[in-house]
Amino acid sequence: MKTYWKSETTHGIAAVFLCLCIMIMMAGCKSNGTKETELSGSQESLGTAAENFAHTKETAETSSEEIPTAVEEGCLAPDIELHYLDGSSAELSDYRGKTVLLNLWATWCGPCVGEMPAFPRLQEKFGDQLQIIAVNCGDPADTVEQFAKENGYTFPIALDEEYEIMMNTYRTSSIPYTVIIDETGVIRHISVGAQDADTMFQQYKAAIEETLKEE
Repeated sequence: MKTYWKSETTHGIAAVFLCLCIMIMMAGCKSNGTKETELSGSQESLGTAAENFAHTKETAETSSEEIPTAVEEGCLAPDIELHYLDGSSAELSDYRGKTVLLNLWATWCGPCVGEMPAFPRLQEKFGDQLQIIAVNCGDPADTVEQFAKENGYTFPIALDEEYEIMMNTYRTSSIPYTVIIDETGVIRHISVGAQDADTMFQQYKAAIEETLKEE
């Protein structure tokens, strides 16, 4: 399940756009195989995604020298500014001293929605040892807020409406994209894609336990 960004900027962005188009057309997701998430306006979302990615592609092509190197396990997690749904903000580095699970996702992404019930279970399992941060990619704030409310999710959710974190910082070509970061800020686990919530709970649990053991 592990992949890393190794392509050139233009090819990578094209792959992201193609992936988003496919996933949006397949929208109509289930959370943990039991609760259906009703999504509407997929055509409108597709148009919005296309416009956003066209703008981001142009920006990336004109500032390629500023794009960081590939993100890999064992390297220091790139710092990011997090703007949360509740209006607060923080830096990723503010969470040094505890293990962080950073997840990039979107409401239209079936695997993202499907694995998400694993996160409250992980929070309950590890308590204050774990900080979960879910970064939504591309959705409007009101859409994300409604999704979180309908599903009862209370872990922090940040917004990446212009795909800056996804594309220019963590440089992933697909979501869900999850990294587990140790207390010193070093990435210990990277996961791209997801299976059902039970499977992902076990996978993340093992990675978090291994990370805590090394601290």
